[in-house]
Amino acid sequence: MTNSPKKSKITTEAIVRELLAKETSHIVKFDPQARRGDPEGIHQLRVGARRLRSELVVVSPAFKAKPRKMLRSDLAWLGSVLGAPRDFDVLLYLLRPEGGTPLLLDQSPVIEAIHMGQATERRRVATALDSPRYRRLAATLADYTVAPPLTSKATQPAHKVLLPGLVKAVEHCFEIGALLDDDATGLELHQLRIAAKRARYDAEISSYFLGPAMIHLAERFAEIQTILGDIHDRYVAIGFIRTTMSWNRQGSEPDGITSPEQSSINTLAASIEAHRNDWRTPYDEARALATSLLPQLSTSTS
Repeated sequence: MTNSPKKSKITTEAIVRELLAKETSHIVKFDPQARRGDPEGIHQLRVGARRLRSELVVVSPAFKAKPRKMLRSDLAWLGSVLGAPRDFDVLLYLLRPEGGTPLLLDQSPVIEAIHMGQATERRRVATALDSPRYRRLAATLADYTVAPPLTSKATQPAHKVLLPGLVKAVEHCFEIGALLDDDATGLELHQLRIAAKRARYDAEISSYFLGPAMIHLAERFAEIQTILGDIHDRYVAIGFIRTTMSWNRQGSEPDGITSPEQSSINTLAASIEAHRNDWRTPYDEARALATSLLPQLSTSTS
């Protein structure tokens, strides 16, 4: 059994400053690429915004409430604007994979709708990055990296302030997973994905004061998140095809001949079923590892 990690004396303030500096640097780095409409630049800018928004929840005991809520609101707005073009990129990847067999040809109304959506959303990104709200967000991040608005708890050891939140996030993830059977719905799997993401960020941050062993735990949660993210993307793709084609639930043509769009739905649905329970292996690994690393966990998770 792995020994519990040794707590360091690092302060919560030091971690808050490190997170702000890291994510702000990430956003600044990919801002120019996103402005040019580069898909990877847009994706990475979104990653920085979403990570910092989640990390602010983790360090909330040490961050003053009003500025934290305002910053999270602006980060949520930015993540939403940047998320739409990324969603279309994922749809196109699923339906026309590079180096793989395309599920739909370019002439399909679904592919045409995706291309139109990509163009529209990238214009929205360009507008958003030139907006007063984005300039305010950039200025706020610059100010907070120098002087973050901290509470009195920021001077306390990080393990004292942040460890309870970590334990709660990990337990919540395991509680959700324990309730799911082999026929869990897409919504239930998505809820587990969200919980795994939160537990992952908590574990990553806890590595600052509990040591690198927590990174291994974060990696297991990241596996769960990735597997369930792929499943979620396929549910979204199925819904997009059905909405675009305005078909009934069966989606078959009047003469009974299966269309390329319905065939794509069938392929995506088969992939979901084939991988629906792949999350269980990293989930079990995470539970075993967390039990050994975090003796504070409720016995109900072991």
